[in-house]
Parts: sequence; structure tokens; C-alpha cells
Amino acid sequence: MKLTPVLAWFTLPRLAFAILFLALLVTRDLWDPDYFWHLVTGQYIVEHGEIPRADIFSFTQPGKPWVAHEWLFQAFLYLIHAGFGDWGVKFITAFLPMLALYLAYLAARIVQPSGWMPLILALGLLILLTSFSSPRPQLISFVMFAAYLLVLIRIKYAGASLRSLLWLPPLMAVWVNMHGGYVAGFALVTLFAMTEAIQAWYGGWRKDDGVRLRMMALVLLGMLLASAVNPDHVRHWLYPFEVMAMEASRSMISEWASPDFHDLSGKFFLMLVFAYFFLSAWRTSRPDLTELALPAFFILASLVAVRHQPLALLVLLPFMARAWQDLPFQAVQQRFGPLVRWWQRRRGSELGAKEGALNVLLLLVVVMVLVAYYPAHQQSWQERRDRFAPFSAVDFIESQHLKGRIFSTYHYGGYLIYRLYPGRKVFIDGRADMYGDDFLKEHGRIYGGQVGWDKDFDKWDIDLVLTELDAPIRQLLLARGDFVSVYQDEYNGVLARRTMVEQASKNRP
Repeated sequence: MKLTPVLAWFTLPRLAFAILFLALLVTRDLWDPDYFWHLVTGQYIVEHGEIPRADIFSFTQPGKPWVAHEWLFQAFLYLIHAGFGDWGVKFITAFLPMLALYLAYLAARIVQPSGWMPLILALGLLILLTSFSSPRPQLISFVMFAAYLLVLIRIKYAGASLRSLLWLPPLMAVWVNMHGGYVAGFALVTLFAMTEAIQAWYGGWRKDDGVRLRMMALVLLGMLLASAVNPDHVRHWLYPFEVMAMEASRSMISEWASPDFHDLSGKFFLMLVFAYFFLSAWRTSRPDLTELALPAFFILASLVAVRHQPLALLVLLPFMARAWQDLPFQAVQQRFGPLVRWWQRRRGSELGAKEGALNVLLLLVVVMVLVAYYPAHQQSWQERRDRFAPFSAVDFIESQHLKGRIFSTYHYGGYLIYRLYPGRKVFIDGRADMYGDDFLKEHGRIYGGQVGWDKDFDKWDIDLVLTELDAPIRQLLLARGDFVSVYQDEYNGVLARRTMVEQASKNRP
């Protein structure tokens, strides 16, 4: 095999994506609260050969119906972890968002074949996208959404065959079993078809328009049928909307809240949105309905819930590149034309396989730097890990053989499942859809020490309380006197019922 074609393929944009992937791989820490219960669920599915239909993890909702709609990703996650350990999980956590961004970048290159702006935009969007790169099923939605977007962009701007649409239904059959974000695929294709149909109608209907729109209608029907290929069949269609309608999810879970524009990431996202509409306003040609409607729809969705922000970022990439391509640069190009032509001649004569070889050498240097940096990163992670999950507190509970029911902070439940199941059940975890609004509000009353917290707390016969040090419930229980502190670190603490501690003292030799 000759190396020249391979080296020529390894261009600067691909080098940039490779470096960013490796940086994500090395710096990703596995602490997301939902990751842990997804992993244990996948283990249950693989070992038992069935999908759980009722709650198996909590002592507060035993046997309550539970729709494990992400079962395929959970089984995949467990198999990756079982085969390759934490590094396998880190690999997919870094690879999948980078793959989604790369697919969106390819879509941007279709509308702007030359120039560096698509790569610059991709690197800018990555700043926000990496904050969503955790080992959760949403990663699949990012990739599937970007793949759908690429197919549509190729049809609209590159004249690709309509047969490429035939990939969408089988992809939907996989997507629907991995994450509830499959609804975004329907929204993307439906909105694309509607805007293209409206433009065709008002622009003078042609025979080709009819063929294309009939094909899209058939593909949408195929996607609908494919989405029914899941354990709950058509009942599953209601599930994403039921979750979005939950009041407690919107008020208690940060990813369902609107973006915080006081935060730096919120300001950056808002700047990108303004930049897109600014570029669209200064284009030499008027943006068509599709170029306005698709970004606007997903921008609005991200303003309702920050969890939709990655989808808006992926849509913005090709359409910002399209707007940039259409800016009035002719005067600038005429002024600096000789310089541009000189650079193009130099690039054509000196780059190619040589560029690929230099890129490979640079990549090797980056790999060596990351390998040298990794031990320091791991040491830093060990020092700050309890800030994100109660690693040390659970170590203490297990080392001291503390028994009984545990009340915990909402986002600690997933880690407790990972460490203590099946020997111990949890009070609550990240499966908000299974627990429902009423129970989430009850947990919130207890945790926040709101009116009636004591009655809600006492009915569950709690023996241990694991929360952050500043949790209101911790202060109230210490003041009430029937719980005492048995452990605390810089971030978390464990309270035990006083009678349990006194009995353990009496039994101690």
C-alpha cells in the first residue's frame, strides 16, 4: 500500500479533528450522574437477556412501570465497558461528539467548498459542544442528527441522489432504541420537506420538485414505521412528549432549563445566534425559507431547554458557512487578488503529501504531550472528584459496613446504584420519567427543608443521609438531633441515625 494517498488525505482540517479527539479522550472524566445507572441497566439487560419493565433500583418505587427506552445504548455501553474498561467508555465519549461535529463540518464544506471558515466555525462550536460530551445516550442523537443533516444538505446543495434518503428509515430504527432525541430527526426532515415544498410552490412548480417531495413523504412514512420497531411499539411515540411535559423536570433538572445567559457558555451561544442572523442579513442573495426556518426552529428549541443546544449548534454550522459564502467579498478579493493567487500557487506546489507527512509528525508530537500530561490530569481528578460524585463517601459507607436505607441528593442516586446495587436500593436517581412529578417534588421538599419535609422524610424510615455539606436537609437533621455526622470530606457528608450509631457502639468489643 502506497503512503502518498494516505498522507495526502490527512489534511490540516482532519489533523485538527484528530487532535481535538485525542484531547477529549485524555481529559474526559467519567462522573456524569446518569452514566452510572445507564451502565448498570446495560449490565442487567446483557446478563438477564431482557429489558426491565419495572423499577429494579429503588426502594421508593418498587415494581413501578419503567420504560427503558434507551436500552440499546445501555447494552452497548455495558459491552464497551466490559470489553475495554473505562478507556473504552472514554473513547466513545470523545469519538461520538467529534463524529457528529465532523459530519456537520462535511455539510458545511458542501455549501462552502473552499476557504477555512467551516473549520473555524467547527472549532468555535466545539467549545460549547464538549460540555455535552458525557457517556450518555444523547451522544447517539448528536451523531444521528448530524447524519440526517448531511443527507439533506447534500440533496439541497450538491444535487445528491434522492436514494440517499433511503438511509434515514434504517437509521431511525436504531435511533429510536437508543435515545428519545429521535423526535429531532422527524422535526428536521419534516421542516425541511415543508419549507422546500413552500418554496417550490411559490417559485413555480417543476416536475423535479414533485418527485423530490413525494420521495421525502415516503421516507417520512418509512421513518414513522421504523420508529415503531421498539419494545413498546407505537406507545413509544408518546414517551418523549410525556417527559417534556413534566413540570418537575423543567424546574429541577438543569438540562431541561433555559440557557443561563449570565454564564459564559450562554453568552457565547447567544453571540453565535446573533452572528448567524447578522451574516444572513448581509448576504448578497436573500436566504431561502429552509436556510432561515431550520436554524430558527432549533435555536428556539435550545432557548426552551439547554439540552437542545447541541442540535442548534450542528444546524448552525452549515448554514453559517452558507451565509459566509454569500457575503460581498468581491471588492476585497479584487484588491488582494494577486496575493491570493500567489498563495494558491504556493499551496498547490508545496502541499499535498508533504502536508500530510508534516501533519502526522505534528500529531505524534501532540500524542507525546498528552501522554506526558495524563498522569498530572489523573492526579488532579483524584483530588477534585468528590466535587462531582460521592466517591469517597460511598467508600466510607462500604468500608464501615453501614446498612439501611439511604436518602441522597438527586444526582447522587446513579452512582449509588453503580456502587451498591443489587445489595442496596436507592431513594431516587436520574430516571425522572419513572419517578414522576409528584415524587420529584416530594424529594425536593425533603432536600430543601420545605414545609412538611419532616413528615415526608420520616415515612421512609431512612437510616443514612448522603448529601453535600450545605444541603438544607443535613442541617435540619443535625439540629433535630436524631441523626449524627459519621463522615465528611471537603464536599459531601454522611449522617447516620443516632440509634444506629449507639447500637453499633454497644456491639463493638
